[in-house]
Amino acid sequence: MLKKCRECGETLIDGPPQERSAKSERFRVTIKGIPTKICPRGCDGFYWYSPDLGMEVIDMLADKSENIARLKGFFRYRQLCRSCKKELEPAENRVFKFEKRCRKGSVIEMVISAPSLFCSRCNLYFLPAKTASWGDSYYGELADVIAKALTEDLIWK
Repeated sequence: MLKKCRECGETLIDGPPQERSAKSERFRVTIKGIPTKICPRGCDGFYWYSPDLGMEVIDMLADKSENIARLKGFFRYRQLCRSCKKELEPAENRVFKFEKRCRKGSVIEMVISAPSLFCSRCNLYFLPAKTASWGDSYYGELADVIAKALTEDLIWK
């Protein structure tokens, strides 16, 4: 992570929080409240606040999130409702919100529109739980869209 301005070499200072979006065929991601650093002399550009920013955002998708289905099985995975443990059905795109307090202390909010799973008993929607399956590109593609949003117009290296 850069600590000095790429143009003038001045030490960076805290900048205003930023919002960035990106999309793919299946996903749309908006990240709000991204902490930044800026050049005190006014040189163009917003810099990543921390080298761990990408991991902080990706960690919002941890399996413990209420927006992510439970996973059961060893050889054959089953996606289950967090409330009633009923097996979930594929559903259309839904919007999911994730929030996390970052190292700086501010809150980063991530809004994801993604293919979902549905519990007909509880009338709830979930993102699928991560599996170890090599054929499942769901979270790989989602991570690519998140990375695109975090690096668009933000200087990180």
